[in-house]
Amino acid sequence: MLPLVPTHFAPVTAQQDVPRPRPDVTPVTPPAPSAGNAGVELERRPDEQALKDEYQRRRKRREQADGTPEGEALEELEEVEELGEGVQAAPRKGLWIDVEV
Repeated sequence: MLPLVPTHFAPVTAQQDVPRPRPDVTPVTPPAPSAGNAGVELERRPDEQALKDEYQRRRKRREQADGTPEGEALEELEEVEELGEGVQAAPRKGLWIDVEV
């Protein structure tokens, strides 16, 4: 048999617990857009670096394609790319193409 609980001890329940004080920390809110965030964006390389990369890419293509029909086609493709978007966007209807067999 269990010993008797003295009457001056009140049972402790969740309802009788002392409420905890709320912390002084404010709730987290989403950050407001500011000028400070404007500096964070993708790194943009200077035009010189882009031109250098383009030159290296073309050179690598030429080295891989020397002497093969595929290589000649790649060189022609590069020449067309160099012409610019104005020529590339022109309609091709009625364009005569010389084909050598």
